[in-house]
Amino acid sequence: MTMTHTPDVSAAALKLVASRERLKQVLSGRQSTGPAGQMPTALDTGSQTSAAVDGFSIVKHALSTWWSSHPLHLVTTLAGSAAHSAMGPIAQQHPIRLLAVSAAVGGLIVYARPWRLLAGTGLVAMWLPKLAGKAALWAASANTTGLPSAPDTRRF
Repeated sequence: MTMTHTPDVSAAALKLVASRERLKQVLSGRQSTGPAGQMPTALDTGSQTSAAVDGFSIVKHALSTWWSSHPLHLVTTLAGSAAHSAMGPIAQQHPIRLLAVSAAVGGLIVYARPWRLLAGTGLVAMWLPKLAGKAALWAASANTTGLPSAPDTRRF
């Protein structure tokens, strides 16, 4: 005779609902306070998921702090609001057409591969004068400070 164990479905359902509610609160930034007004930690909840979410929120906060002080933050915010105000009415009237044009422009960019031009000539043009200037300064300072210069390869 075999005995089958039937788990208590209502207790499992309650645990599932409570777990989902805790995840919703953590992901939305509204963590529930535990006893004595403390925030629950990964050890309190007994799950590694909340530890990963806490780690994600720390990284997210660090990145948002860094981005708020970045020089391009204002530029991208203004460009985003300008694009939103310009494209908002078009997107409301013709969303499929806007999506098709966006896909076509993206396809042209991928087909043209403009980043390959930047990698070849742009970086060389950007770094060559700087490197040449530093090399010239190094050569001038090496001769005046008594450092050995390039060996003389001429035969006497």
